[in-house]
Parts: sequence; C-alpha cells; structure tokens
Amino acid sequence: MTAPRCLVVLAHPLPDSLCARLAGHALEAARRAGYDATLRDLHAEGFDPRMTAAERRGYGGAQAGSDVRSEARSKAGAGTQPGTPAPAATGNKAATDAQAMARTGTETETGTETGTQITAAPGIAPLRQELAAADLLVLVFPTWWAGFPALLKGWFDRIWAPGTAFHHGPGPGGMVAGLTRLSTLIAITPLGMPGWIDRLVLWRPQRRALRLGILRATAPRARLRWLTLHEAQTLAPTRLSRFERRITAEIARARSRSAPGTGD
Repeated sequence: MTAPRCLVVLAHPLPDSLCARLAGHALEAARRAGYDATLRDLHAEGFDPRMTAAERRGYGGAQAGSDVRSEARSKAGAGTQPGTPAPAATGNKAATDAQAMARTGTETETGTETGTQITAAPGIAPLRQELAAADLLVLVFPTWWAGFPALLKGWFDRIWAPGTAFHHGPGPGGMVAGLTRLSTLIAITPLGMPGWIDRLVLWRPQRRALRLGILRATAPRARLRWLTLHEAQTLAPTRLSRFERRITAEIARARSRSAPGTGD
C-alpha cells in the first residue's frame, strides 16, 4: 500500500530561523507518522515568487483576457495621436507566441482540462505536480506586517494554477476545485504580536485569506489547522517544546483521519 504524501513548504530566508527549525520538526513528525514526506525550502532552492507574463496569460478566463486586451490597447496607443488607428498585427500568432516563449525560457504543460495549455517557467511544473499529489500540506512561514511573506504569496500565485489547484468552470469566474487529494492543511506561523491583537484586532487575516479565498475554491474538503506561535521574540524553551508537541499531535491526527473533512 502506498504511503500518503506530505509536502512541507518553508518560506523563510534564514537557514537557522525558528521557521526552519519548525519545518524540520514537522518533516520528521510526518515521517514518523507514516507519510512519504518532502521538504520544499523555497528560499534555499531559489524559488522566484514573481509570476511571469506567460504564466498570467496562461490562466485564461475573462479576467486574463481583459488583462491582455488592456495591455494591447496600451501598447497600441503608445506614441500615437488621438484618433490614429493602431498598427495592424502582422505575422503568424502561433509563431510569435513560440518566439516569445523561447526568449523568456518558458515551457508549456497540458492541464487536465480539455485543451488547456498552461505556460510556466522551467521547474514550475514539478512543483505543481507535488502539490496536486499531497494528502497533507504543511506551510511554515513567518507573519510579517500581518501578512504572508512575499515568497509564500508568490508560491500561491505560481503553483496554485489552473489545471492544478482549480479548473475553469462554466460562467464568468467559474472555478472547479482541483486539489481533490488534499485532506488537511496545517499552517505554522511564528509572529511577534500578542494573541489578542491577532485575534480581536486583526481577525487573523492570513487564516481568513487561506480558508475563504484559497481553500474554499481549490480544496473545499480539506481541514485547515492554524498553529500560531505568538510573541515569538520572547520564546522560552518550554513554550517552544509545547508548540512542537502540538505540531506532532496535529500531524498524527491528520494521519489518522480516513476521509477529508470540512475545515475547522
């Protein structure tokens, strides 16, 4: 019987950070629980959080088309007088697209939707495949300015793409969930602020964004477990040990579940 898969994603630039320690702990806990676990250290591996123009155009749908049309209008209108017709397009579009991809070093992958062609920079396709194969996803990241670090936000933008995290459905903006294997997502984040500010003043903005803005559309059956380590700058060893035991317990609990749930 194949072991379930766990993907641990670390988004922190320092190899000796608290986040790095917690990611390593989560990786070992997942392996002890029986997962086939992989650690993806985004900074150490040189992951670029910037979405390419080819990737954005590959999203398809009404909004992407609007982006392309707006850009085309801007280019056509640049340097012309009002009322001057835009220059006519010349050449073969397929050839032009191929040349543009060659210049930017992009690759094309075929999504599960019929006819969907998704362009991505080299190395992105395997990251999308490992996300789609994950039964448990563990995200380890710092909370900076009450939000996700740019590295993790870029991972969402580039990896949670159509054909992987979701598929285009009927109607404007229609989405069909694509991460059907994912049963649990555990988010682990140290932050400096006290817990009462995070909960009562800010209302845990990242948790709301992940639960309502991302998981609801891409993996609605997955449980979200949110583990925050408040006031991490004054962390005592005993409190760190308790938090690591909590991580271990959550991973063991995820492993024991026989079916996805509806979120916490």
